[in-house]
Amino acid sequence: MAWPADLPPLFKGLGYQENFPDGSYRTETDSGPGKSRPRPDAPNTQIPKVQYLTESQMESLLTFRNVALSHGALTFKEFHPRTQDTVTLGFTGDLGVTYRDRFYVASFTLEVLP
Repeated sequence: MAWPADLPPLFKGLGYQENFPDGSYRTETDSGPGKSRPRPDAPNTQIPKVQYLTESQMESLLTFRNVALSHGALTFKEFHPRTQDTVTLGFTGDLGVTYRDRFYVASFTLEVLP
């Protein structure tokens, strides 16, 4: 499954951002510096997105997320601009939508999966 062609490209233009969560456990010690060790369950990279959509594009996004991806439970493939690889992405959390000046503003977060 891929990002719908009738929606704006995910990684085109300004505003691309990636968040790299902390991948370590930190422990306080009685004295001296704390200890740190890698997390075997380190969280995945998060990509917050905001897109301006027409009414038909908004319906396409909702159909893609809620029907094709079972309300965000399934994943899709997309070309990643930084790594230059095709990666597996999934929606995390809520899909926020506001209406502003004849456009819908959709905000959501994608997660890069292993």
